[in-house]
Amino acid sequence: MISHFKFMISGVRLNLALFCILKLSLLTGCSDDGGEDEEECSLPSSIDFPSEKPKQIIQRPFQERAEAAFVQIEKLNLTGLAAIKFSNDLIIREFGTAASDNIPGLSTQFDINSVTKTITGLAVLKLFHLGLALPTTNLSQIFPNVPDDKASITIEQLANHTSGFPASIGSDFEKISRIDFVKRAFETGLLAVPGSKYRYSNTGYSILAAAIEILSKKTYEEFLTETILSPLGISSTGYMKAYNEINSLKADDGRTIFEVSWGGQDPGWNLVGNGGLVSTIEDLVAIREAVSSRKLVLGDWQNYWSQRLVREHPLGYSYYSYGHTIHDIPDVGAIYWHDGGNSVNSAKWSEIPDQGTMLITAGNIRSGCSASTMMSLLQLHLFGIAAE
Repeated sequence: MISHFKFMISGVRLNLALFCILKLSLLTGCSDDGGEDEEECSLPSSIDFPSEKPKQIIQRPFQERAEAAFVQIEKLNLTGLAAIKFSNDLIIREFGTAASDNIPGLSTQFDINSVTKTITGLAVLKLFHLGLALPTTNLSQIFPNVPDDKASITIEQLANHTSGFPASIGSDFEKISRIDFVKRAFETGLLAVPGSKYRYSNTGYSILAAAIEILSKKTYEEFLTETILSPLGISSTGYMKAYNEINSLKADDGRTIFEVSWGGQDPGWNLVGNGGLVSTIEDLVAIREAVSSRKLVLGDWQNYWSQRLVREHPLGYSYYSYGHTIHDIPDVGAIYWHDGGNSVNSAKWSEIPDQGTMLITAGNIRSGCSASTMMSLLQLHLFGIAAE
């Protein structure tokens, strides 16, 4: 499972200020998180970048900025989707074979990859709201026979990637049960003292999913459906119960999510809770709007969504919260976001509340370019920033 993509600028001329913004914000590679080293994105030389400052760009008509971004994304030659929710308008563009697959962009189902963590983060807050756990609840209070070095790890440390667990402990395609996964995780050495350091961990989020099952006495997918999705009228987000192969975004070679992301079987526990959920633009917009409007009731835990819990990098300006990153950008505002991908598919969402805008990108990975590349072009042309 890859997360937090980067892309390198090559063959294009940028003014110095924009180059610095891109370099600082986009070169947040996966290697520090223990993920795979992804290929650098080879941007076409015809890509154009705005030269104005964010304040100047934001003053231009929104539709004009959006169209400029879509024109540049088209040049990437990717198969995928890009959506902009601005005020009451939702603009969706499809690219590559997605534009000719006869599946409406609004209902195209795609692998959201590590954006799954955003959903799991909400599920954890719902767990708190229902009185089933607290941020300080530790592993020894949930699981039997927890090794001493892991007994004090809290739910909040799992959620903000400070548990010390490694990035992963097995292949996404491995058919492994919850019991066997947890046993392996507990037998695996920690990479840092719990609470001492941010280290991105898919393992930690799957342990969160296991904790949700034990504490709620429901499967992870059942808990999501009953407490978050069904109350919002959402039915296209989940694993096998929600999967619709007809509406699945296909890889360039025609393979479906079932084949590419799950290995032709039900997702195993190297994936559950940390990646591999399917969803749609319509569902992701509905979930985020439900949080903002408080339609999704989290009670006293509502404000936890926006808490800046831990810096992702010691000298950085981004913070990790419950399943998403928060990055404060001068003249634009706070950006909430998460991304992810595997060797074929990628996805990303971001929201800038001060600008009344939510962005979603999803699609394939080609020549190192991904949904995060698409997102960065949207953010550049809409707001003058590439904010990670």
